[in-house]
Amino acid sequence: MKASTKGKDIMAEQQLTLSGVKERTGWTDAAVKRFLGQPDATRSNPRYRSAAPMKLYDLSRVEKVEASPAWSEWTAKSTKRSLTAADAAQQRRRRAAEAEEAAAEKFLSEFGTPEVHVFFNGSHEQLIAYAVAEYNAARELQPWDRNYADAASSAEFLGRITTNYLRHSCTNYDALVRRCEGQPGGDEVYERVVDAVSDAMDEAFPELSKHVFRYQLGKQLAPSM
Repeated sequence: MKASTKGKDIMAEQQLTLSGVKERTGWTDAAVKRFLGQPDATRSNPRYRSAAPMKLYDLSRVEKVEASPAWSEWTAKSTKRSLTAADAAQQRRRRAAEAEEAAAEKFLSEFGTPEVHVFFNGSHEQLIAYAVAEYNAARELQPWDRNYADAASSAEFLGRITTNYLRHSCTNYDALVRRCEGQPGGDEVYERVVDAVSDAMDEAFPELSKHVFRYQLGKQLAPSM
């Protein structure tokens, strides 16, 4: 019984599965088909009985192929094909990057300086009142969030919701942002839009200046969308 087991071990050492062959340098499915053809033996899969039988190839036959001039020629051509394919892929990536850069420059040029409009002519106090009303109306649609705003809310909180209200409801910010979406160079144009809208908001309501975000100041937090 032990002799039989030992014989099986030796046979296993002298044969390679298909995946074992392909782990060796230069071997691919095409190379196996070309140089080895049919397997020398098959064996049921020890892990999955329903799987197809494992293909086994004699190690000596694999090594004989690897020592042949035909194999050297094959691997040399294969390496050349791989390098050619890699070079072609690199050129495609470079052309795509150049095309995207050109499209971005074109969009930036066509967009130009954002033209911002502020549509609110009331006082700062009136603006806060409108902002509170809109904020609370939104809370009515969110029963899980009943954190209403009122005159007793903190100045920081009121400043934030008033700034958001002014940006989204009283300027053409959203329309300008939609023009950037999906465009090459859109991120850079978006930053221009944010800064231009912030300048307009700051000019109209300097009381909100500390709540107004600008990319040009190198801040890290973007305005709420």
